[in-house]
Amino acid sequence: MIKLYNDDCLSVLKKLPAKSIDLCVTDPPYNIKIAKWDSWKTNKAYVDFMKNVFYEVSRVLKDNGSLYFFHSDMELIAMLMEMIRSDLPFTFNSFLIWDKGNFRSLAWKNPTDKNKLRSWFNTCEFCLYYTKGESKTGWETICLDTNNFKSLRKYAYDLMQFIGLSGGGD
Repeated sequence: MIKLYNDDCLSVLKKLPAKSIDLCVTDPPYNIKIAKWDSWKTNKAYVDFMKNVFYEVSRVLKDNGSLYFFHSDMELIAMLMEMIRSDLPFTFNSFLIWDKGNFRSLAWKNPTDKNKLRSWFNTCEFCLYYTKGESKTGWETICLDTNNFKSLRKYAYDLMQFIGLSGGGD
């Protein structure tokens, strides 16, 4: 069953049971100060807020669950990535770029009161993809679980026996 929530993220996340969600996709505030709900006094205060959000996401995600989050400010993205790397149980997987095409030229051609054309517009946004838990390479997966790839293991063992190597152990 798929359920979508459109509410304050922390209040909803705190109500959800641990390890109950497969996927979290979020487009959080970017701290670009375009509205009260998108303004923190410092970047550190913003990162601390997002740490609380991502902590709750990690709590409700199932093991190997996925987190996608959008952002547009590279300095804050770097700060968030470092916080996640050092403080939370996520493994970084991919950095996606949403190219907004000719958004900038459309904005320049169609000025409004809200758009004074005094700065460049973002022509892209970024989406970061994380997996909960520690990511293992294929070789690590084979070595850690002796039930994986039994036929390949038997072939390698038989080959090592044939050429005179010990072949014992994993």
